Amino acid sequence: MKHIPLARLLRFTAWLLLPILTALWILQQSPIQVPPQSPLSLPAAPQVQAPGPTHPVSVQLFHADGTPATDGVVFFFSPELVSANVDAKGFAQAEMEAVGPLRFFAFAPLHNLLEGQQETPLPANNQSFRLSLLQEPEIESVEEPSLLPRHLVLLDSMKRPMANSLVLARVAEQPESEPWIAFSDTEGKVVFDSTYRAELLIEVYVPGLPPRQATRLYQGLLNADQKQASLSIPGCFLQVHNLPPQELFIWKRLDLNQLLPMVPTPDAGVLSLGPIPPGRYRLEVNRRVLEVQGIPGFQDVDFSKATVPIY
Repeated sequence: MKHIPLARLLRFTAWLLLPILTALWILQQSPIQVPPQSPLSLPAAPQVQAPGPTHPVSVQLFHADGTPATDGVVFFFSPELVSANVDAKGFAQAEMEAVGPLRFFAFAPLHNLLEGQQETPLPANNQSFRLSLLQEPEIESVEEPSLLPRHLVLLDSMKRPMANSLVLARVAEQPESEPWIAFSDTEGKVVFDSTYRAELLIEVYVPGLPPRQATRLYQGLLNADQKQASLSIPGCFLQVHNLPPQELFIWKRLDLNQLLPMVPTPDAGVLSLGPIPPGRYRLEVNRRVLEVQGIPGFQDVDFSKATVPIY
């Protein structure tokens, strides 16, 4: 092993310690001066004002017959907003800080609301107020309406019973009133257990479709004393052939400009529509359009004659 001379080792150690000793000497000669910091000032304590002096105010309230309005209430809204109940002597008393004329509302059951004002708010100079009675409304005696059951039978143009049709009945003089509602059964029978003994407006709609003007099959009147009636419904039945399967069938009532609910076309390419109201219809599938005039009874419609319209 090679030995390092002592002098060389001391010289190497001195070079390692020289930077550290230099830094210590600089710190010793120029210490960092830190200026003293002034203490932070505390915020001033909030000033709490003692409540101001109050003074009593009161008004005296009487019923229309002159008795104290012990069931009354007074709502002061000037110079301050305060409410007070009326005591056994008819006084409504409160405490206020503000000074000024009293303005208030006073009320007691079966009496009109009173808006009052009192210039001097001191009890010694209080002013009395008398309420006025509410006027009882004049109610005309109304006789209870006489009720009558109605039994209807719906038949199509071929005298067959019409099932599952929505039927609405209203008093003819009140066409916007809430209707009586019923559905026809498999025999075409419709029963209204109790309707007014008045002339009724009867409306029949296409089974399974929403009640709209375009789906109304029948509209007619029923006499006030008429309990039974057989209604002939002039519906038409369309058998649409040669439709592309599994496509969207769009149809519209042209004479009323109302769209009807869309349905998918069957796999067999034949779609039965009816009973539907007679009228002008527009049939559309895949942008091909065919217009049909619906008349009472059965009609075969060939959709292969549909064309693509030019807009």
